[in-house]
Amino acid sequence: MTEKRRRLPGPDLRGARTQAYALAMAPFLFQAARAARELGVCEALRAVAAKGLTATELAQQTAMPQTSIDTLLDALASGELVACDDEGRWRLTTVGLVWTTDPQVQVESTFTQEVCWQGLSDLPQSLAEAKPIGLRHLGPWASIYEGLTQLSPSVAKAWFDYDHGHSDSAFKAALEILADNPPAQLLDVGANTGRFALRALARLPATRMALVDLPKQLAEAETALNAAGFTDRVSLHAMDLLDQAQPFPGSHDAVWMSQFLDCFAPDDVIALFKRARAALGAGGVVYVLECCPDRQAEAAAAHCLRMESLYFVGIANGVSRFYPATVLIQYAEQAGLKLDQSWDNLGTAHSLFRFVAA
Repeated sequence: MTEKRRRLPGPDLRGARTQAYALAMAPFLFQAARAARELGVCEALRAVAAKGLTATELAQQTAMPQTSIDTLLDALASGELVACDDEGRWRLTTVGLVWTTDPQVQVESTFTQEVCWQGLSDLPQSLAEAKPIGLRHLGPWASIYEGLTQLSPSVAKAWFDYDHGHSDSAFKAALEILADNPPAQLLDVGANTGRFALRALARLPATRMALVDLPKQLAEAETALNAAGFTDRVSLHAMDLLDQAQPFPGSHDAVWMSQFLDCFAPDDVIALFKRARAALGAGGVVYVLECCPDRQAEAAAAHCLRMESLYFVGIANGVSRFYPATVLIQYAEQAGLKLDQSWDNLGTAHSLFRFVAA
């Protein structure tokens, strides 16, 4: 008997062709949706709600050529952002409303446009060489972290709105967890410009902190900490975090790494875990705050994290990603740590992990 042909996973051929062609046109839809938002088309339709507007009325309200409005509406309708009734009146759909009004969607889409759009065209080479070839569109650095203080204003705003928007959203909940057993000495590895340190020092008044990062980032952190009056509770330690021969300052009750390990290759993540473990005093713990695709309550969040991992490969550094929780825990175990407890659904997409020495 002939072996039965095994069917490929996925929809039937008709459905597969529909999805494949949609994928081929996806960049067109993204730019059409972005244009509709920037040119006021989405807002004009949102303002009239169920009443809707004809294409002619919409052209008049936005001061756009009729030919442009007609073409744009057709594209948006294909993407289900707008719909037209039998009387020729156009309205936003629920998808169009979210695209227009959801602040996080706007942050994500601006990050895509300003930071990633050009660089992702070099993704095949980046993937083949494990190098951020697409970074050349932003500047002449080995990684984006070297150039954060030199990005153009629009790119810098998009990058920091994205990065800070995610991390800041989780800090309050994470600090409440730390406040249950506040560390006397807390080491912040990858402290960046001190955004977490400022909140931690305010919420944990008995805690002293040591901050580790590149010199340029710590210079900005020092300015902010001085202005907040926290100078006497902080020490700054500038180092290249990729230099695994440099130990972290030691004898800490807790080590904190926030939205940080996603910036490093697997071998470096394991090495950073080892250095964090070595920096602990007796009974110390390591906290890791990360966005993990496999710990998301919303499918949209998991999808975004998996797609945006391509930013790390193509633009940021060539070798890292948003790691699944299962992978982070495995790397920690290889460094002599074990998971003590974890908390999910903090902020927009974060999980907090607490590790102890194995």
